[in-house]
Amino acid sequence: MADKFERGVRTFLFIIVPFFFLLGVITYKGVKVYDRKIQIREYLLNKLSDTDYLLKDSVRHDSPKKIKKILKEHPEIIEESKTNTRFSILYYAIIYNKYDAVKTLLEEGYKPGEESLILLTDGVSATFKIAIGLYENEDWVSERNIPYIDLLLSYNAPTQIECENGCPLSSSIVSMIGDKKEFRVVKLLVEKGHCDVNYTGCSNFPPACFALKEKNIYAAHYLIVKHKTDLTGECARLATCALLPQLECAPGSEEEKLKQEIIQELKTQGIDYEPTDDFIFRSNQDFKSLLSRLAQKAQEEKNWWSEYEATSYFLSTR
Repeated sequence: MADKFERGVRTFLFIIVPFFFLLGVITYKGVKVYDRKIQIREYLLNKLSDTDYLLKDSVRHDSPKKIKKILKEHPEIIEESKTNTRFSILYYAIIYNKYDAVKTLLEEGYKPGEESLILLTDGVSATFKIAIGLYENEDWVSERNIPYIDLLLSYNAPTQIECENGCPLSSSIVSMIGDKKEFRVVKLLVEKGHCDVNYTGCSNFPPACFALKEKNIYAAHYLIVKHKTDLTGECARLATCALLPQLECAPGSEEEKLKQEIIQELKTQGIDYEPTDDFIFRSNQDFKSLLSRLAQKAQEEKNWWSEYEATSYFLSTR
C-alpha cells in the first residue's frame, strides 16, 4: 500500500512539476512581451503633440464617432496637423491597424505625411523600426497594408519621397507584398498614386532596376515595357544589362516571353543589350570606370550620400 502511495506521489510530481515550470515560463514570456508592447505604446504616445494626444483613446478604440466629437470640440487639432511635421496620431492609428480611425482622420482633414507610404512599404525610419516591435512574430510589410496604402493614395499621399530603397515604389518591390505575379502594391502606387516610374530618389536607380535586382520579371516587364521606364541613364543602363542575364527563364515559358519583350524595349531606347557570362559588376570595365568617376565627383562635392555611395549600395546588396 505504501509502495503504491509513493509511486502515486512520484507520478504526480513528475507531471505537476514540469507543468508548473512550463506555465511559469509561458507567463514570464507573456508578461515580458506585454511589457514591451506597453513600453512601445508609451514611446509612440510621447512623440505625439499635445493636441494629437487628445485623440489617443478614441483612436485606440477605433471609434469614428468619438474622433469626430473631439475634432468638433477642438478644431485647432486639424489646423495644427497641417503644419506639424512630427509623428502624428494618423501614423499611430496605422501602426495599430485601426482602419476606421485612419479613414476618419483623413476625412476630417488630416494630411498623409511623407512617412506614411514609407511606413507601409518598408518601415525603415527609426520610429517605425521600434513600432515593428509590436509585431515581432509577423511580417510588418504584408497583405494587411494594402487597404491602408489604397486609402492613403485616395487622399493624395506623397509618392516621390526618398528612402533607403530610393522611393516607396522601389521599397514595395523589395518588400513585395503578396503574389510575385500580381504585385498589387506596385500597381496601386503607379496607377492610383501616379508614381513616376523614372523617379530614383536617393538610390540613383529607377524602380525597374530594383525589380530586376529582386529577379521579379513580372514587375520589371510591367515597369519597363508597359510604363516605358527610361533606362538610358548610365547607372540604370549598366545595372539593367548586368541584372537581366541573371533572370534565367525556361525556353518557351511566359517568363522568357516577357524577358524578350524587355530586351526589345531596350533596343527601342537605343540600348545595345549583349549579355555575356562574365558580365559581373566589379570586373566589368564600364562599371569600374563609372564607379571611379562617381567616387571622384563625391570627393569634390563632399556629399555624405553621393551617387557613388548609392550605386555601391545598390549593387553590393543585390
